Amino acid sequence: MKIPSYFLSPSFLRFWLGNFLSQTGTGVTQIALILYLYKHSGRPMDVAMLMAVQMIPQIFFAPVYGVLIDRFEKKKQLIIYQIIPGFLVLTLVFVQDIRMIYLLAFAISTVSALIYPTSASALPMVVEQNLIVRANSMIASSESLVHVLAPALAGVIVSLVGFKWAYILDSISFMVGALLLATVSLKGYREKKEEQHFMEDMKAGLRYLRDTPMVRFTGILLFSAMFFVGILFPILPDFNEKFLGGDEFSYGIIMMFFGIGGVAGGLLGGPASKRFGKGRLLFFTLLIDGLIMAAWSRVYWVPASCFILMIWGFNIFIFVVAYTSMIQEYVEEHFRGRVFSLFLQLESAAILMAVVLSGYLSDFFNTSDILFVTGILYFITIGLISFTPDYRRVIRVR
Repeated sequence: MKIPSYFLSPSFLRFWLGNFLSQTGTGVTQIALILYLYKHSGRPMDVAMLMAVQMIPQIFFAPVYGVLIDRFEKKKQLIIYQIIPGFLVLTLVFVQDIRMIYLLAFAISTVSALIYPTSASALPMVVEQNLIVRANSMIASSESLVHVLAPALAGVIVSLVGFKWAYILDSISFMVGALLLATVSLKGYREKKEEQHFMEDMKAGLRYLRDTPMVRFTGILLFSAMFFVGILFPILPDFNEKFLGGDEFSYGIIMMFFGIGGVAGGLLGGPASKRFGKGRLLFFTLLIDGLIMAAWSRVYWVPASCFILMIWGFNIFIFVVAYTSMIQEYVEEHFRGRVFSLFLQLESAAILMAVVLSGYLSDFFNTSDILFVTGILYFITIGLISFTPDYRRVIRVR
């Protein structure tokens, strides 16, 4: 059967589909867990705690993840990191206690956190160098599509058959993903003969992040963006209920429109990267992010919120395509796993700090004011980053 040219190759199609299925299942479970916790407690802080326990492994184990990814065969890792979470998520079916949910969320996150850096570092072995941006556009679009499908699917599944079926479907999606990834061909990989100690490899990755201007600047932007965007996550259900007058259904619809914008941003991220340059897109998309967040905090109508979230999704996923492609094109293969894992650590540390702060602030201030102040500070912070020495170097990266 002839594969449409947009899928680049049969191997890439299976690589993309395997990841897409497991991401969709995970998205459904995440929305289901958020709704379950908020339904049983009504406190944004409990949602913040869920996100915190999911971030902890990514913060403390990320340097280890990077060395594992760079040392061992990536294809085997792609499969293993699908199978283990598939079994773990199935155990949520038998759990109702919130403390046990937190414990399982921690265990699942410990393994599933390896999926993104492994896949991102393996992509240049699946497609040719000149197709990396195009491949990332497709991947980013499918990630955005998850934001469309997952809330809608979660809402329908939870309403019709309950929370347990969300977890069962997620488990199945991991297993099917593992089967598809088992058929993917990775080109140009040779297992590395290790001469350095494990700790020396970790230190080498940290030095690379510190000494490479492009990687260092991208890391600063990523940390800043994830901190400010992370403040939104635990308070969104509260903002939806108290200021938009919404329920679980409207929550799903709002997130769906964010995903629709992300699909468009992912598709146009490749052409935009080529036209304006990846460096410029990294900076200016985040600058716009802050303005969008501040504007949204003062909109108390669901249809208008859907439109704003669609624009926000479009903007964010252009950033995702630009930064991912830049790292894959300019970072050497034997450092890629460590760079993406360290970026995951930065993202997770920023989000953990943000969700804890957000959950705490929500006990004293209304969520609309929290969003407004966060958006303004986001805009100012990204603007100040333009005065760093690395800005002029990275802004010229095509």
